[in-house]
Amino acid sequence: MKTIIQTSIPHYRSRVYEYASGLLPGFRVISGREYFTPNLSTVAEGRPWCQIVVNKFLFGNKICWQYGIIKNAIKDEIVLCELNPRILSTILLIILRKILRRKSIFWGHLHGLGNRPLILQLARNIIFSLSDGAVLYTDTDAKKLVLRGYLKPIWVTNNSCLSEADCTSNNGKQTDFVYVGRLVVQKKVSLLIHAFKHTLNRHPSARLQIVGDGLERENLENLVNSLGLAHQVTFWGEISDPLELKKIYVNCIAAVSPGYVGLSAIQALGNGIPILVADDEPHAPEIEVCVEGKTALFFTSGNPEALASVMISCLNNKLHWANCSEELASIIRSKYTIESTGKALVSALEWGIENAYR
Repeated sequence: MKTIIQTSIPHYRSRVYEYASGLLPGFRVISGREYFTPNLSTVAEGRPWCQIVVNKFLFGNKICWQYGIIKNAIKDEIVLCELNPRILSTILLIILRKILRRKSIFWGHLHGLGNRPLILQLARNIIFSLSDGAVLYTDTDAKKLVLRGYLKPIWVTNNSCLSEADCTSNNGKQTDFVYVGRLVVQKKVSLLIHAFKHTLNRHPSARLQIVGDGLERENLENLVNSLGLAHQVTFWGEISDPLELKKIYVNCIAAVSPGYVGLSAIQALGNGIPILVADDEPHAPEIEVCVEGKTALFFTSGNPEALASVMISCLNNKLHWANCSEELASIIRSKYTIESTGKALVSALEWGIENAYR
């Protein structure tokens, strides 16, 4: 078997694995149902390539042990594991596979996101030394690992949530803004709502579409009502189907990431619209696709007036962004798709040294 081990499988990752399973015989993903963070859980249970194990979270969800991982994967031909020092069962599995001289690859960030304790970064470095290869999210991280003296194979697979066919241009004539993501404090959606209130002073016909769910939803709905924005702001709940999301994107001039940016950047650009991004947040690797003035507009983090300013600028330059729409979609279509991610993972699992980064 050629196995990927994950804590859980969100919808966007499920589409990648579905694609990869059609390319590689003996492909499977072992995963638990739950993730460290609430509201993230596996959606692939029952798929032929998905094997479910039990996740046990300890010490306030700081540590995870996946029951059955060692028994099920210790003798597999090759294993690609999530790079997370907090998953103790994976670390033990890799040590045992090292003793048995079986290939193991880690997949994840070269550095943890945000300000992580030094001990976790040291643990990541030790884990890298145990691996036979690494799958990273960006060319930048691959170059950094090479400069460290890492001599083993490295594969680069950009995160993705859209297929090549999903990446289409937008006519750019609309005046709506859209937020797509979890409704949690870290994403700072309340800041977006306040910025939108300021934007209405200059563009009263604008609307705000909020797609997602989470612990903050009730608070955000109450905020919208208290600001008198109930007729201009729509809460859609969670939508994962790209075709359903496209029905919202076609009415939008730009997407907004008031907190740290992640796959929402890929989704926005793939639908032919730019994204407005906070300039100082613990962004995910997708930040590399956000280029000031080309694919994104940046604003001062935590400042609703600064965000309102770029929202107004976007509305004042509708024709410019309409003309850029196909170019934005083509950037994602060329590199950040389910197909490109799936092929990179398959290359690693096939031990495709010829396709490794160097």
